[in-house]
Amino acid sequence: MALLGNIVKSGVGRFASEEMAKDCEKFFEGKNVNDISRPIAQSLEVVRSNAKWVARDAEDVRQWLVSKGYMA
Repeated sequence: MALLGNIVKSGVGRFASEEMAKDCEKFFEGKNVNDISRPIAQSLEVVRSNAKWVARDAEDVRQWLVSKGYMA
């Protein structure tokens, strides 16, 4: 089951919003995920951490991109 856990981490861990974290929780709800419950929990933690980073720093990143000419 390690392979399936890695697939979950790889796919879910790239999201960056609370909405996506909730969608993922809903997807796994009611399914037999005992063997991959830890990777799921870790992935959801990463998603929520990413969401907090975006909420905190998105404007700073946008300003930096504008100042370097990458955005208008």
